[in-house]
Amino acid sequence: PVAGLAAILGSGGGGLAVILAVAVLVGCGQAFGQPVRSALAPALVPAESLFAAIALIAMAITVSMIAGPAIAQGGLSLGGFGFAFGLSAALLAAAAMVSWMISPQPPEPMTGTKDSVKAQVREGFAHIRSDRRLVVLFGLLFLSSFTVNPAAMITSQAHVKEAFGRDAADAGLLFALMGVGMSISSVIVMRKGDMANKDVLFQRALIGGSSSVIVMGFTQTYAQLGVVTFFMGLCGGFYLTMNQGLIQSLTPKPLMGRVMAVYSLVLAGLNPVGALALGFIAKATSPAFTLKLAGISMWICVVSIYLFGRHLLADPAEQRVQERLRR
Repeated sequence: PVAGLAAILGSGGGGLAVILAVAVLVGCGQAFGQPVRSALAPALVPAESLFAAIALIAMAITVSMIAGPAIAQGGLSLGGFGFAFGLSAALLAAAAMVSWMISPQPPEPMTGTKDSVKAQVREGFAHIRSDRRLVVLFGLLFLSSFTVNPAAMITSQAHVKEAFGRDAADAGLLFALMGVGMSISSVIVMRKGDMANKDVLFQRALIGGSSSVIVMGFTQTYAQLGVVTFFMGLCGGFYLTMNQGLIQSLTPKPLMGRVMAVYSLVLAGLNPVGALALGFIAKATSPAFTLKLAGISMWICVVSIYLFGRHLLADPAEQRVQERLRR
C-alpha cells in the first residue's frame, strides 16, 4: 500500500480518500504483524535474556521514532510526498528481506484439536483471566492507554501550541527528548538483564510516568516541559519493557501469539480512543487541565496497587523465598 501511495502521489494524483484507504490497509497489516513480532522474542532468546531482548527491541523502536521523522522530512525536501513515501516503502521492503533471516525454534505443540478463530481468541482471554498477575498487568495497560499514553503523545502537543505558542517542530523536539530517555532506560535494562523485583520496578516506573504527565500540566516554560518529557521517557522505557516482559514470562509459548494479540489490541488499539476522549476534554477545558486529569487518574490507580495491593503482582515463588528468609 505504501508503494502504491508513493506512485499515486508521485504522478500528481491522490487525495484524502486515497490516503485514508492506505492508512486502513497499513493498520490491518500492523494488526496481523505486531502480535507476531511481539511473540518472536520469547521464541528466539532464552528466558533469562527475555527482558534484555525486549529492551533492545524497544530501543530500536525508539530510535526509529526519532530518526523516522527526520528521514521523512529529508525525503520530502528532496522529491516531495511521492519520494518520501517511496523511501518509506523501500525501507519496509528492506525490513521484510531481513525478516526472512529469522529462524525461530519450532513452537511447542498445542494440546487438543484446532479450534475456530473465535475459540482461539477466547482461549487467549481465558489464560489472561486465569492469572491474577496478568489481570493486573493488562488492567494497568488498559488504563494507561486511556490516560497517560495519549496524554503524553497527543495532548502534550496541544499544550505546546496553546501554552507556549510553539509549532509542530518544537513538539517533535520534545518527542526526541522522550526517545533519548527511553533509549537510556532500555540500555540500562539490557545491561542488567533479568533483574530482581521486576514487578516493583514496573510499578515505580508507571508512578514516575504518571507523575510526569501531571507535572506537564503545571509547566510554565518550554524548557521545563522538555526536562519533564525527558524524565517521562526514562520512566516509559522501564514501563514498556517490564510490562511486556512480565506478560510474556507469564505466558506459555503455545499461547504467546494469542496473548500478544490482546496486548497489541490494548496498547495500539485503545490509544486513539483515549486520545479522542482526552481531545474532547481538552476542548472543553484546556490541554493543561487534561494532562493533570489524565496523570492523576493513572497515578491514583497505580499508587493504590503499589501501597495496598503489591502482592497482586508479586511472584508467589519469590514471596515464599522472602518469607523463609524473614523467618
